[in-house]
Amino acid sequence: MIVLSAIVAACPGRGKRKVGAPIMTLPADGDSKARALFESSRSQFERDGSSATAESFEAIVRDFPNDPIVPHALLYGAIADMRHGNAAGALAKLDELATLGPTEATLQARASLFRGLALSSLGRHGEALVALTAGQKALNQGDSNGVAFWHAGMAEALAAHRSVGSAIVHYDAWWAGARASEKTYCLDRIRALSSEVPSTQLEDIVGKLAPKAGPGAAILGARWAEELAVAGNIEAAASVLVSISAAQRAVGEDVAILGSGGPGNVERIAALLPLSGRLNRVGELSLRGLVMASQNAPVMAPGTGEFSAFELISRDTSSDAAMVASGIESIVRNDAIAAIGPFDGSAVAKVSPLAASVGLPVISLAPRGSAGGAVFSIRHSAESRARRLAKHAYAQGIRDFAIFSPQSAYGRVVGTAFQNQVESLGGSIIVQATYAQGATSFTKEIKQLKKPWSALFIPDQAKTLALIAPALAAANLNAQPAGKKSKHGRSIMLLSTAEGIDRRYLRAAGRYSWGAVFAPGFFPDRTDPRIADFVARYEAEFGSEPSAHEAYAYDAAAVLRVAIDGGARTRQQLGKALRMQQVSSLTGEISFGPDNRRSDSGLLFEMQQPLGGQFELKALR
Repeated sequence: MIVLSAIVAACPGRGKRKVGAPIMTLPADGDSKARALFESSRSQFERDGSSATAESFEAIVRDFPNDPIVPHALLYGAIADMRHGNAAGALAKLDELATLGPTEATLQARASLFRGLALSSLGRHGEALVALTAGQKALNQGDSNGVAFWHAGMAEALAAHRSVGSAIVHYDAWWAGARASEKTYCLDRIRALSSEVPSTQLEDIVGKLAPKAGPGAAILGARWAEELAVAGNIEAAASVLVSISAAQRAVGEDVAILGSGGPGNVERIAALLPLSGRLNRVGELSLRGLVMASQNAPVMAPGTGEFSAFELISRDTSSDAAMVASGIESIVRNDAIAAIGPFDGSAVAKVSPLAASVGLPVISLAPRGSAGGAVFSIRHSAESRARRLAKHAYAQGIRDFAIFSPQSAYGRVVGTAFQNQVESLGGSIIVQATYAQGATSFTKEIKQLKKPWSALFIPDQAKTLALIAPALAAANLNAQPAGKKSKHGRSIMLLSTAEGIDRRYLRAAGRYSWGAVFAPGFFPDRTDPRIADFVARYEAEFGSEPSAHEAYAYDAAAVLRVAIDGGARTRQQLGKALRMQQVSSLTGEISFGPDNRRSDSGLLFEMQQPLGGQFELKALR
């Protein structure tokens, strides 16, 4: 057992860290000179903690032995000794302090805290445990170094007394505030102690780790999941793995894989989609996007394909979350290296623990739903796209905004996301107005927008936006590019999520949307080389333009194949590669954040009018 004294002496920085000052009231009835010397010494100590300061506290005790400031000087002298690795000197001062009789409660608790640290450093762990427990109430939670010291002492004392589970909890808490060398020590201690934890205590100990972000959760959680799996409780084991996946990544542990799924076939990717039931149309369109990336796709034009084709196998979830389990089992049996889908959030929630149990990377196509563990989310949520529009408009110099939204959950949530982003940037929402969901006339509601503002955000479907844009023009609110003045009425910048936008919008409302910026996730822009190639091949295969469903599915296949072509050969390697790469594709520069959600901002599309030409919606890359 390496005791705390070795840590203080050997670990870089721990012995020299500044521990927060005790929060105490100084006595006012003593010698004014003694108090002045104490305050001067304390100020210097808190500034630089030099050895000269420790000596000055000792001088106060020597020169004013009966002054009420002496207990404070002894405590500060002990803290100074601890800071310089002199645990024996600290303990001597604290022992002397204890002989002085009753002192202020906060001072007593603080003295008990540092007495416990000194005893632990000297290997007197039984005594240390008592003192540290009594001193816990003196911890200043805003003093991260002091808290780390306390957890270090508790961990060492508990480990010495074979209270293994409790020791791991404190090592884990110490790790959260530790420096690099200390983190390594905590990790090693937890690894060494984890094998001594009885199986019956695993759940309880993991439950005490809050948050589950460190080595305790990563190491004990993986063992707990493995034992659950061995006992046949695969779903419970998978849920544990999902809960500790962030902790495993944080401490550099390989994410645990359960079951016998194997590494997977790098030439085989599975689709887990609703091909029947209420979401069958979405499933069919998504499958088309995957077909465009598979071996069944039309031949790519030279120089346009950025990943190799693959064998695609599909499994129907029948728009039923309960069908997901059998779909995952079939995918694993067929040796697919990854899965794409499902589309609805409830099915994604079902997929997450099952995929984690076999280490199967899954690219979710759901606009909302869980991510993390083995599940990655490829779609930008409507809220993230709304925030992207706010940032773009602000960058164009817009500072005052209006929001015109449907009376629906979508309108409320997406409108709030836009508002929060505007206000966080320093902009203002001048007016908010709403209209009935499904409305086709907006004249009365638009009258609420008469206050002066520069940009209008409309979170809604493109088919509704196509009715609103002409109504705005009729009210002399004319969409124009940023900075351009209208000859008649007011110039405004039009912003929208424009869900489901296609070329029908351009024909119906393009001329009422000049300069508008939309964030639909995808639009078949034939002026963008990357998108144009995909659109041309898609039309040749299916006879229609692709939507966002096909584009996001295609991009899901793209990020998988780029990772595989880059060297990922197993499911586990593929999951790691997805978090590290950036792929330029149809919906933007794709990258995933620590939560496995899209971290890139996605594409915006601007309504432009080439000189003498038709209005076109063009990608802003």
